[in-house]
Amino acid sequence: MKTMTLGKRQFGGCNGFQLKLFALITMTMDHLAAYLPAGMGIPDWFHLIGRFAAPLFMFSVQRGFSIRIAGKTICCACISAGCL
Repeated sequence: MKTMTLGKRQFGGCNGFQLKLFALITMTMDHLAAYLPAGMGIPDWFHLIGRFAAPLFMFSVQRGFSIRIAGKTICCACISAGCL
C-alpha cells in the first residue's frame, strides 16, 4: 500500500476494491436506517454515513472509464442511451 506524506503526517491509500467495499458498507447502513422501523434502534447518523456511497461509486465508475482504452466509446454510448 502506498503512503502519501503531507507535512509530518502519512496517509495510506486504498485500492479500488477497498473503496467499493467501503461504499457498499456505507450504502447498507443508509438502507438499514431508511427501511427498518424507527423502533428498531437504528441511529439517525446512519443516513449521514450512507451519503458517502454515491460519490464513491461514481468515482469508481469514472476510474473504470479512464483506465479502459475504449473509455470514450463506452462513455459516449452511456450518454447517448441516457438521452434516449
